[in-house]
Amino acid sequence: MIELLPDDAILLPEDLKDTLQQQSDRLSQPEKQTLSLLATKNQPISLAQLLETTETSPSDLLNTLQSLCRRSLIEKQENLYSVSLVVREYSSSFFA
Repeated sequence: MIELLPDDAILLPEDLKDTLQQQSDRLSQPEKQTLSLLATKNQPISLAQLLETTETSPSDLLNTLQSLCRRSLIEKQENLYSVSLVVREYSSSFFA
């Protein structure tokens, strides 16, 4: 019997899930908060918009975003930040 998956379903191999979990274990609290916030957004968001929704100082937020970009957990395009579908799908496990 073949089961059909919804068009937006994402299946990840266990080793990739393990890698994502290892990454989440290494995140600081501000990184987790920022990643969680970005994961709730369906559209890319600017630094100014992020600053409006957080009490983090601009320099701390910028450092946090740069760290998440270096870890490839978020994406930056033309001063807008977003979370990939894979990270968004599994972000709930980051904060469990």
